[in-house]
Amino acid sequence: ISLPNRLIAQMPHRPLFVAIGGDTYTTGVITSLKDSGHISFAAGVVDETQRSVEFDQIITTFAECLFADYGNPVADNSGVSDDLFDAIRSEEGNILRQMDRLLYEPTASHREVPFEGTFDERRRLLFRHLLFWDLQLRKHRISAVAFHNVPHQVFDTILFYLCRARSISTLIFSSVGVFKDSYFMSETIEDLGLLNLGERLCESRRHLIVDSNERIISDWQRVCSIVDAEGRAHVATHPYSLTRSLVNDGYVGGQRLTAQTLLHGIVRRARRIALRSTDSRVGFLAKQQRLREVAAARRRELASLSKGDLPDRYLYFPLHFQPEASTSARGRHYVELREVVASITSALPEGVQLVIKEHPHQYEKLLPRPKNFFTSLVALPKTHLVDSSLDSASLRRGSLGVVTVSGSNGFEVLATGKGVIAFGSASWREAPGVWTIRSQRDVVDAIQAICNGQPTERTQYSDFLQRLRRSTILADLSDSRRGRPSDEDALMLRATQTNIRSVLEAWFEGLPRN
Repeated sequence: ISLPNRLIAQMPHRPLFVAIGGDTYTTGVITSLKDSGHISFAAGVVDETQRSVEFDQIITTFAECLFADYGNPVADNSGVSDDLFDAIRSEEGNILRQMDRLLYEPTASHREVPFEGTFDERRRLLFRHLLFWDLQLRKHRISAVAFHNVPHQVFDTILFYLCRARSISTLIFSSVGVFKDSYFMSETIEDLGLLNLGERLCESRRHLIVDSNERIISDWQRVCSIVDAEGRAHVATHPYSLTRSLVNDGYVGGQRLTAQTLLHGIVRRARRIALRSTDSRVGFLAKQQRLREVAAARRRELASLSKGDLPDRYLYFPLHFQPEASTSARGRHYVELREVVASITSALPEGVQLVIKEHPHQYEKLLPRPKNFFTSLVALPKTHLVDSSLDSASLRRGSLGVVTVSGSNGFEVLATGKGVIAFGSASWREAPGVWTIRSQRDVVDAIQAICNGQPTERTQYSDFLQRLRRSTILADLSDSRRGRPSDEDALMLRATQTNIRSVLEAWFEGLPRN
């Protein structure tokens, strides 16, 4: 049936929800939006273990999205037109870079044709995603998409830019570890960390929002107490060792190396080897190769360390753990960390250097840097590479200020009163003392202000913290919720269901009807 345009314009929305509405914490949200007349249809991308009864259409699962295993013959047999490719043309490089994460997926080596990350493989994967999501948006007449996290897993990045090209509204819920259980809202990746939208959406539903009086303020007080307790000596923490990676099995923050943990690690690995099928042994061998590559990366780091003591005056750049959303989504082309270093060092005044330190999780998660990574950094003037085992807190304390893309070190340094230069869309970008970079002129101005300015008193952050609380919501859209006491878990369940529904209602009301 062909409906008149005037009737189509009055129809409620037909949204796609990415990891929202399928799990316990967001159950009932979709039904409530239908009952209230905000939506007439709901499609979903869900985890394989999540509920699906509230959706009109489950389009796919996260497991299928990894390598575009959609099983759709249209995506196999169609070609990408110029018009379709235009939707992601300017983002192609970033999308191909995001596929680095696929190299470390356990299933990458178990596939019928293992994914090795060649340029041709990446482009074929890009085109398959592009064809599939273009078809789904058109087939289901999707008018809005809500993401549970910043798009950074390849398929969701492609989906986001397709929506932008099709003038389909998008809403991104995002969180960062420094603000525990607090979610930001933005409509674009570029606007991540800007507070206007969240403030507007929350204000219209203020009487419904479930909150905790200490949220945000307690996060700030926790960071301040950590900063105040930090030592001043430049000390080593836990230098990387191949043995500890074997014990921790590649997990960040694993147990310290003792005789007992070593024994447990050996037994755990021996049991896994005994139970492995022939196919899974391929993955085991791939992990052993990564262990060797990480050990080689550590040797290259040590060989590239700068000689002599720390400079008296320096900015501190703690390298990011990669691949991760803090750079691959929030950082634009500054996902290439060398570009950050080059931008800073070219603007440093005489007598000031840039101190650089590797992120220890890069080794613990068995993610080796490219072979020329460290040499390309130290080849730039005014750089000083220090051992990754040095204490980051003392390096931060001795600095004039911190350089980051959008990492938590930036927020932590604010508690010291020092300035932060952020090359990405950081969640704390509107705080006093933060310079968000959009041009080289911004870099020059930020360095001058940090090197010549006075520390910011903690009292000056009060207005920002209050606004941060008003523009974010208490919620949990993550896939890891273990360890909460039952009363805290009950509060988070109620808060997530209520707050996500309330924000979505307010957002849909502000959009033109489908």
